[in-house]
Amino acid sequence: MWSPDGTKFVIRADRNGDGYPDLAIMNADGSNVKLLKAGSATVKVTPRSWSTR
Repeated sequence: MWSPDGTKFVIRADRNGDGYPDLAIMNADGSNVKLLKAGSATVKVTPRSWSTR
């Protein structure tokens, strides 16, 4: 999901292969990847919308 200004996007991906997708944010060019929340058997992560908070 793209940020309103188009400079960043949020992805949901199983980056470590454990079967539980994580939520991460990165710059539009793919640089500066930061984990927002790790997925697990008890934590389901899905990007919904951007907030100004």
